[in-house]
Amino acid sequence: MFFLLLGALGKGFKEIAKHPLCILPAIVASAVIAIVFLAVVDFFIDIVINAVFLGNVPDSGLSELPFQFFYLYAGNLVLLFLASLVSLIVIIATSFFYSNYAKGLLEKKPSISKAISKTIEQGGQIIALFVFALVFAAVIGIIFWGLLLSIPLAGLWPLVLMFLLAIVIVYALAKIAFVIPAMACEGEKLKAAIGKSWEFSNKKFWTALLFLMLVLIINQIIFGIGSAISGLVADEVISAILFAVFLALASAYSALAMTFYYLGRE
Repeated sequence: MFFLLLGALGKGFKEIAKHPLCILPAIVASAVIAIVFLAVVDFFIDIVINAVFLGNVPDSGLSELPFQFFYLYAGNLVLLFLASLVSLIVIIATSFFYSNYAKGLLEKKPSISKAISKTIEQGGQIIALFVFALVFAAVIGIIFWGLLLSIPLAGLWPLVLMFLLAIVIVYALAKIAFVIPAMACEGEKLKAAIGKSWEFSNKKFWTALLFLMLVLIINQIIFGIGSAISGLVADEVISAILFAVFLALASAYSALAMTFYYLGRE
C-alpha cells in the first residue's frame, strides 16, 4: 500500500509532464472563479471597511449577531454566497474532469475532449455532490455555532467538544475524500460512492490519511512556488498568467494523484 501511495504521487507529476495540455481545463476553471470573485470583491471590501474599520457591527448578543449582521449587509452577503456556490460547483466539476481523464490515462486512451464530454454527462452526479457538500457544511456550521454559544454557560467543555468535533470532521473528510473518483470513474451514485470511499480506507486509514496530507503539502508547495515566481514578475498580466498556471497545476495534480491512488487500490 505504501508503494501505491508513492506511485500515485509520482504518477500525478509524470502524466502532467507527458500531457501538459491537460492543465488547460484547470486554467479555465481558475479563470472562471477569479472572474466571479472579481465581480463581487467590492462588496466584500465594503463589508470589511464597515465592520472592521468603521465598527458598523450590530450591538447584540452572540446568538442574534449573525441575523443582525445579515440584516445590515444582506445584499453583499447574498452576492458573496452566490459567488462561493459558483466556485464550489466549478471545483467539483473540474475534479470530475480530472478523475475521468485519469481513468483514460490508465486505460492508455487519454482524451481531454472525451473527459469533458463524460463530465458533462455526469452533471446530475455533480449537482448531487454539490448539494451534499452544502448540507455537510451547514450541519458542521450549526453544530460549531451551537458549541460557541454554550461557552459562557459551560466553560471549558464546549472547547473540548470543538476539538473533538474537529477530529471527527478530519476523520469524516478523509473517509469520503475519494467520493469523486468513485462517482466519476465507476459511475456510482452519491450514496454508493460515499460507501465505496468509506470502505476504501477501512483497513488502511492511516496510510490514506498520510497520502491526503502529502497531496495537500505538495499542492501548497506548488501554489507557493507559483506565488513567489509571479510576485517577481513586474508585468501584472504576465504575473497573473503565471499565477493561474501554477494554481491550475496544483489543482490538476491533486485530482489526478487522488484518482490514481483510488483506482490503483488492491
